[in-house]
Amino acid sequence: MATRSWMTRPTARWSSDGRPAPTCVTASTRRGPSASNRPCAGCSATAWARATCSADPARSVVGSAYRTACVEHIADLGGMKRILPLFLVIVLGCTDVPSPEDTSMTNLEELVASPRAGILNAVIEIPAGTVEKRQYDIDTNTFPIDLRNGQPRLIRFLPYPANYGFIPSTRMNKEEGGDGDALDVFVLCGAVPSGTVLEVEPIGIIELLDAGERDDKLV
Repeated sequence: MATRSWMTRPTARWSSDGRPAPTCVTASTRRGPSASNRPCAGCSATAWARATCSADPARSVVGSAYRTACVEHIADLGGMKRILPLFLVIVLGCTDVPSPEDTSMTNLEELVASPRAGILNAVIEIPAGTVEKRQYDIDTNTFPIDLRNGQPRLIRFLPYPANYGFIPSTRMNKEEGGDGDALDVFVLCGAVPSGTVLEVEPIGIIELLDAGERDDKLV
């Protein structure tokens, strides 16, 4: 069952031959002083983000100083507004809970990032309302609780306000200031189990630094 969407679908773009434009799924993080009003490298759309298109690597911008995380093309998302206060309110009103997907495949990180235009796959690691810090283990295809000094990592001050996970087949490039991990995501819907794969529509991003590295969260 799909989640009920609180998100606005980006406007679809089409190539000159009438076919949908390729979906850009690569994520990198180095920003420049003129990151706003730049064309997407995949579709030439004017937006705040510059995209690198996985469907056609030749469209990538070598040495680009612009943040990229484009999915049909994520630059259409209304300026990537900072929406944390709204996010905390909206999550309380989303009630539809999808069924968990079969996660018996070898590596969930290798799922396609975008199954169709304007839609992303999100792999849920931490259900909303829980306090255990879980992370996907590729070797065992499980979601064990992280350990710190031999003890489970627990969030003491506030449960996770939304389902938390990652967008497969993306990477926050270390050479461009990222943390080397997949792009993180908060999913606004009722709590779902670890390992659930959801189709989601992005509405914004929370820009964060963690130990000097970009660790942004898609919403």
